[in-house]
Amino acid sequence: MPNAAHPVSQGRVFGITLVTSTSRSMPPAINPSRTQPSACHQSSYAFRAESICWGCGETDEKTGEEIDQTIPFMKGYTVFNIEQIEGLPAHYYAPAKSQLNPDQRIEAADAFFADTGAEIRHGGSSAYYCPPEDYVQMPVFENFRDAESYYATLAHECTHWTRHKSRLDRDFGRKRFGDEGYAREELVAELGAAFLCADLGLTLEDREDHAAYIGSWLKVLKDDKRAIFTAAAHAQRATDYLHGLQPLIDEADEAAA
Repeated sequence: MPNAAHPVSQGRVFGITLVTSTSRSMPPAINPSRTQPSACHQSSYAFRAESICWGCGETDEKTGEEIDQTIPFMKGYTVFNIEQIEGLPAHYYAPAKSQLNPDQRIEAADAFFADTGAEIRHGGSSAYYCPPEDYVQMPVFENFRDAESYYATLAHECTHWTRHKSRLDRDFGRKRFGDEGYAREELVAELGAAFLCADLGLTLEDREDHAAYIGSWLKVLKDDKRAIFTAAAHAQRATDYLHGLQPLIDEADEAAA
């Protein structure tokens, strides 16, 4: 996506401005070295919340001073995508710096997931399992904050992958997002990821968002006191299934190791 920025303030552009300023193009750009624009690509109308303060004509009975009133309003600005403007200093065109995962890939973990035979695609910003086409989608490794986060997410999605009817045929009757069947499957996947990470020797930090994630699905299943135990049993089956797809190690090779 083009690097959208306000040409005057140099601030980043968010929300509807970013969407509209990158949605379509028109020929050539504004040249700020001229007093009049030569021509322009598509412009956008950005809104920002501001406020003004003035005396409203009322007097404070205790102090006798005039009362100032702050009134919020929306102010509009015409803005252009930074890539649609010619002749600005070079720093305006510098791409936004991203925080890349500094860790190295873990060979043993990569080998484990490759040996499952799951089709694992990389790209985009979302991680999910696609049942109709039977593949796992992952963001690229470098987009995760650390190696453990990448493999934990991959383990979660590969646990979902085991639900396919050609594998464990795990079906909780899910009909829509957030229903009881969905909650049960998410619990299985999160617990399966924890089991797999433990098996692979990956040390995960205690994270509040993981606890909250499991807790949110437990709330959906609040009427089932054994939900967590049932989910753990299914998660263990999924973990065992993925381990069962690993190549057998020759006893002699194992002894030598």
